[in-house]
Amino acid sequence: MKVKELLINTIRIIGDVIFVNLAFLLAFKLRFTGRIPSQNYTAFLNIIPYVSIFSVLLFQMYNLYSNQLKRRIDEVFYTFIPATFIIVLFTGTVTYLTHSLAFPRSVYLISFPTLFVTMVAWRYLTIALERLISKKEEIIIVGRGENTAKLIKNIVSTMHKSYNIKDVIIDNPDYLKDLDHVEFNLYTDFNNLEEKLMGMDADIVFVASNLN
Repeated sequence: MKVKELLINTIRIIGDVIFVNLAFLLAFKLRFTGRIPSQNYTAFLNIIPYVSIFSVLLFQMYNLYSNQLKRRIDEVFYTFIPATFIIVLFTGTVTYLTHSLAFPRSVYLISFPTLFVTMVAWRYLTIALERLISKKEEIIIVGRGENTAKLIKNIVSTMHKSYNIKDVIIDNPDYLKDLDHVEFNLYTDFNNLEEKLMGMDADIVFVASNLN
């Protein structure tokens, strides 16, 4: 793992732990309309280690610590729906097993929306900042037919905001008529393709279809 990626993931993990617990604290605040009774606050503090460790492991299981730049925002959004439910369910299980009666059951209902909104907002912010400071990878797309056009449209519209399309080699440019707003070098000649690709400067080459 690169040093930069390790640093970003460390910040992401620390932030996850902080915001997961802040979401539960907010749920308590809403439940008691401000001031939390001392016994209830103690119950909250007691579950922090369990919830923190479990949340990080769960997010790791949901692949929320790798290749975040290459994930769609809506994908992250939908991932947090089951993740939030599982965290709330885990919290309820821990408080039940530890006989923590000072942890109000109504907090579970309140914590689901607070946890979901908090985590989605936090992760959206981290992805946005990471995209802002990260260099886009230059890519070349090679292919024939509509599959090539579909890949380009996918990258341009929603998918890989960390990619910048530099060159496109396609047999029929008519497939790209509705992509006039996207700037890239267009080639239609497949002769000496390997030599041509060797002469192009890019980080990644996508082969979108059979080139024969």
